[in-house]
This record gives sequence, C-alpha cells and structure tokens, in this order.
Amino acid sequence: MELERVVEIYYENYAQLRAVAYSIVCNGEDADDVMQNVILRLVERPGVLTKVNAPKAFLRTCIRNEAITLWRKKRIVAVPIGEDIEDVMPSYQDTGYDRQEGLLYIKAYIKKLPPEIQEAFIAYVLDGYKIIDLAKQLGMKPDTLERKFRQIKLEIRQTPGSLFTMIIFIIC
Repeated sequence: MELERVVEIYYENYAQLRAVAYSIVCNGEDADDVMQNVILRLVERPGVLTKVNAPKAFLRTCIRNEAITLWRKKRIVAVPIGEDIEDVMPSYQDTGYDRQEGLLYIKAYIKKLPPEIQEAFIAYVLDGYKIIDLAKQLGMKPDTLERKFRQIKLEIRQTPGSLFTMIIFIIC
C-alpha cells in the first residue's frame, strides 16, 4: 500500500477516525493529538504500510492503539471536568455522536461478556471489522464467533426497554 493512498483515506475518513480516538480519550485536544501522532508515525515509517491490505481498518487500529496508549499515559479520568465538558456534550450534527451513543448502548448490554468478546463485538458492529479477522485475532473459529455474535444480537433484541430501538437500528 502506498503512503499517499493511506493519507488520502485518512483525510477522507478523518471525522470517523477521530471519533474512534475521542471515544477512548474523551477529550477533543487529546483526540487531535492522537490523530496527529498516527499520521506522523506513518509518514516517518512508510515501510509499515507494505503489509497493509485494509487501510481503513489499519488506520482505525492504529488510532485506537495510540488513544489507549495516551489514555494510559495520562490516566485520563472518565468524568470530564471544566472546559472539557463542552467537548463531551454531544452535538446532533457531530458525525461521531451516533457512534458514541451506539457504543454506550451496546456496552450497557454486553458488560457481562469477557472483555475480548466485548471489544470484538464493538469492532464488528460499529467499526465494520470482519468476523474472520476478529476470529483470527481471538484464536477462534469464525463460525464460533459468528454464532456468539448472533446470540448477543438475539439477546439484545429480546431485551425490552428504552435502549432497545436504538440498538436494533445499530446492529441490524
């Protein structure tokens, strides 16, 4: 994969990719720092891109990993305070709003699952990762993971409540 193409994909999907960073660091400035760090690292080390088959998924993974690293480094508090509260208050026009809201709803229903299954399900539903890739990362058979995801979706559909309709739109 050429660096120019990856940079093009980065800019075409900037808002969506920034939402990934923002969902982890919960701060606009830190999300911007994550985005900048990722693109700088890619420009500095273009050789990394030779093995990339799915550039958008690769960028999401890079951004997620960088955001987690920053979050751990700063020990970011989950509850925003001061000026950061404005960054967290969602705007209905914000492209990342639907994803953040969906993430909160889904997490509410899958909180009893093992963390690796939670992450895989979120990556599948919200980020568009393929089951076969997720199964490979988890060391599972794709059929087993697909059945697990179907079971999770069925449980969510059968759960009555105010969150029910939003989740149906997200995962169906």
